[in-house]
Amino acid sequence: MRTVYHTDGTQYLLCKQSSDSSLIRDPRSGEERYVSNEELTIADTDDSPLVAAASGVPKSVRTALTASHSENALGLLIELTDREGLSVVSMIETYDYCESELNGQLAEFRAAGLVTETKIYGERGYEPTETAKAAVESLRSLSI
Repeated sequence: MRTVYHTDGTQYLLCKQSSDSSLIRDPRSGEERYVSNEELTIADTDDSPLVAAASGVPKSVRTALTASHSENALGLLIELTDREGLSVVSMIETYDYCESELNGQLAEFRAAGLVTETKIYGERGYEPTETAKAAVESLRSLSI
């Protein structure tokens, strides 16, 4: 599978190619269709088809998922979002994280732009960014 661009600039995944047409898939909808090869440009080798496939998911959700390497981490992000921020002391007392694991996870969230450091009742804490809020909202809107 390869990444291709339509003449209108839209990114697709190339599924099959013959001498005159290609079967492409839209990563946003999963819809497949045939188009003329003349309408397509093969992307550079640096354009991963897996990254193109992931592009169909909102950026905030991709960010949250790649920064959350476990259900505990995703749960922590959701708690930070629902509670509009938490102190580090509160997180250590409430959740199953040791201090070093918590600091590591929070550092990943900060690097991904999901949380920012703040003061909660005079203690060091973290609050969610708009990206985190959008991600949690999008994830919750999915039907189960």
